[in-house]
Amino acid sequence: MPRTAFHIIIFIILIFIHPEVKSQCQIDSILRYKSSTCRNEPADTIIVNTYDATGQLSAQVHSVRLDSLNQYIEFKKENLEYDAHQNKTRDLIWVKNPKGNEPWSMRYLASFKYDENDNLIESAEKFIPAAGNGAYEKIDLYKYNENNLKVEHTIRYWNKSLRSWIDSTQTIYEYDADSNVTYALTLKKDLEENKWEPHKIVNNIYDKQKNITDTQSKIWGGAFRQWMPEERITYIYNKNNKIKKTIYQDWYRPGHCWINSIVISNSYDTQHNIIGSKIKRPAKNHYLYSPLSKITYRYNTQNQITEAFYLAWDKKEKASKPYAYYKYKYSPSNKLTVEEKYWNYDAPNEGPQNYQKTIYRCR
Repeated sequence: MPRTAFHIIIFIILIFIHPEVKSQCQIDSILRYKSSTCRNEPADTIIVNTYDATGQLSAQVHSVRLDSLNQYIEFKKENLEYDAHQNKTRDLIWVKNPKGNEPWSMRYLASFKYDENDNLIESAEKFIPAAGNGAYEKIDLYKYNENNLKVEHTIRYWNKSLRSWIDSTQTIYEYDADSNVTYALTLKKDLEENKWEPHKIVNNIYDKQKNITDTQSKIWGGAFRQWMPEERITYIYNKNNKIKKTIYQDWYRPGHCWINSIVISNSYDTQHNIIGSKIKRPAKNHYLYSPLSKITYRYNTQNQITEAFYLAWDKKEKASKPYAYYKYKYSPSNKLTVEEKYWNYDAPNEGPQNYQKTIYRCR
């Protein structure tokens, strides 16, 4: 479910909710992430999950700590409903300003329908921004083949002026003998001509272990009305078929070559749990890489993530600095019940960005 708008709203709210009095743990970002005493301090935000009798997530409540009140105030809550087959049928989200006295207001409403094989065939979503302007409704329609593999996905948006649903895009999927998606063609509706036009193609390649190793996308257009390379993702695996490295590349038209944009390297423990990720991006004007961020994970005896440390690259200090720290708690039935977030109040400074002057060099 797309929730980018909600994440932005929450991020903006948190920016303006800094504690009036900071503890030494909050001031010293190194203590914040290395001291067990600091990690036991009250979290900045908390997410509490509730499950129904069948074990499905039924409610989620987000709260932020206001040090001036010495308590947590709820600012987002979500309720989910399911059918007898445990398929999600309804999703509702409300938000409010934790520092104000305004009532809860709905920001998201969704309903879901399924066929006799429990395949999702329709999702209807309504997004409602805080100001009330820019609200929009979207419907996703799905079709499946005799093997219950998705073969078509159509997206429609509600047009207030015409008071009708308008087709936006339609994606058609093809599979190999192992039911892996090998090809996806996305068409875009030309409303003036009232016909579908080519928009995007995605091709996937798999290895003998059925791991996806390469995905490339092309966009239709340009002066010559042809397919042009857009993005490429390469996956490299270790001997246990775990992703060791992911390389994201963008097509550089002037040089007719692939340019690395992001490289993610993962490390694992003896139980094959991911314990660290290093995310790097190219330094300006050359192919050397400068660290962007690092993520380190810790697990309990049930191989569940209990802690996550996020570090981001600080250009001024030329070092990775703490950015966020997460703690996770579970129920006796191994359900995630509480997620605690600790924010770094001295966030890393990546410095000014000047992408316009970036000069890429093809190999």
